[in-house]
Amino acid sequence: MTRSEVIEVFLKKAGWADSTRSFLAGDASLRSYDRIVKDGKTAVLMDAPPPENPENYLPAQLVLLDRFILVDTILNNLGVHSPKIYAEDIDNGLLLLEDLGDNSFTRLLDAGYDAQKLYKMATKSLIKTHSGFSIPEEHEQIYDDEKMMADILLMPQWVVKYVSKIDLSDDEMAEYEAIWRDLIRQMNEIPRGYALYDYHVDNLILAPDETCGVIDFQDIRKTAFTYDIMTLLEDERRYVPADIKNEMLDLYFSAFPELNTPRIRALSNLVALQRHIKVVGQFTRYWFKDGKDKYVRYVPFVWTLIENCLQAPECERLKAWIDKYIPSHFRQIDLTKEK
Repeated sequence: MTRSEVIEVFLKKAGWADSTRSFLAGDASLRSYDRIVKDGKTAVLMDAPPPENPENYLPAQLVLLDRFILVDTILNNLGVHSPKIYAEDIDNGLLLLEDLGDNSFTRLLDAGYDAQKLYKMATKSLIKTHSGFSIPEEHEQIYDDEKMMADILLMPQWVVKYVSKIDLSDDEMAEYEAIWRDLIRQMNEIPRGYALYDYHVDNLILAPDETCGVIDFQDIRKTAFTYDIMTLLEDERRYVPADIKNEMLDLYFSAFPELNTPRIRALSNLVALQRHIKVVGQFTRYWFKDGKDKYVRYVPFVWTLIENCLQAPECERLKAWIDKYIPSHFRQIDLTKEK
């Protein structure tokens, strides 16, 4: 059967035969979303076809529906508004979900909606998640030192090689890795917690019941407790005003007093930096390897965030390395003209 026929069979079994379907959204992964309409009711189809050669994709591009279902259930039990699941076909990569509407936080912010209100909703929802989330040990994913290093290496592999056009020697790569080993050692002083891993305004929706709807959480993993709050407030796709960022950090840390120390707050800058380094490598890879231009436009802003993080005293060696191999004039160029 064609993919369209597989979907039609799935919708018929779910009780949505003869419905209309229209494209809703896509992201960096292999999934896409369609809105399904029938008899005045709506739902969302998640279409995540299993790839024939998954080894050709980054982990962030793969979709694990069984984990999505597991985490969705846990979040709902915590009172976090993740979409209800109406029907599932894991083998064929299909889910039918509650329609949370079109009011993504990104869309609302672009339209001038009260940013302070939205970020407070997002922070409170995150506090609720982090106050009670627990996943069976056999389903845990640990974002350990080696996984972090694999993500960190995307920058020299793609930015240094394809933008700076430098082939690093073994010694130059070893220096980069040694710098990051030390930074990761410091990051590991932060207590471990569960991170939804992509908690930013693109994945948050103001639901019809005026709650904060949360989507795209299948990649949840155990890592630094402050990973999600730094992802929300150090967003690679959107500038967060300093007053809102500081207010939300205070709100978040007040809910977890054991984390509210100058050292952990300072080390959370490294958490943000590690993510930015990963993201600039991913976005560059999406362009040079996959020809995807949706994310490459954010690269100059990601570099601005990286440069801000590098001002911390812990980052002196890393800043010197980056300045040497990715000089500032390579950070703000239009990569679509460099392929």
